[in-house]
Amino acid sequence: MLRGRAHPARIVPLRAFLGAWAGRRGPPRSRIAGRAIVRIAFYAPLKAPDHPVPSGDRLIAGLLVRALERAGHEVAPASRLRAFDGAGDRDRQLRLARTGRAEAQRLLDRWLGSPRAPRCWFTYHLYHKAPDWIGPRVSARLGIPYVVAEA
Repeated sequence: MLRGRAHPARIVPLRAFLGAWAGRRGPPRSRIAGRAIVRIAFYAPLKAPDHPVPSGDRLIAGLLVRALERAGHEVAPASRLRAFDGAGDRDRQLRLARTGRAEAQRLLDRWLGSPRAPRCWFTYHLYHKAPDWIGPRVSARLGIPYVVAEA
């Protein structure tokens, strides 16, 4: 179960959530078996699905991407910024926050007004040592759902 940004008090299954938001920005451009295809920006602040070092986090991120694609959605990596700070280093956290804000602005510059902009932002595995500095800002500016799995 995931909590959608547009309805903070309502918890719905991911399938229902994506189905409800599929037509939010007008009619979908393409369909598979009667279902709308949703362009999803995928971000994993702890470790990207294509990170060179194997781990369980990388595996789960990759499996989530594959599941969304098998469901017929178009999934693209939003960023490969690794926001992890395991030591609690204040200076590193401030640098990561600045870098995340700059990355969010770079994505917004590319997507604002673009027909290729994502219609959903999906963040996997954020927590206090790896916060999402990008997704909330981008999804708010684009007016799209912000979906989180494993927080």
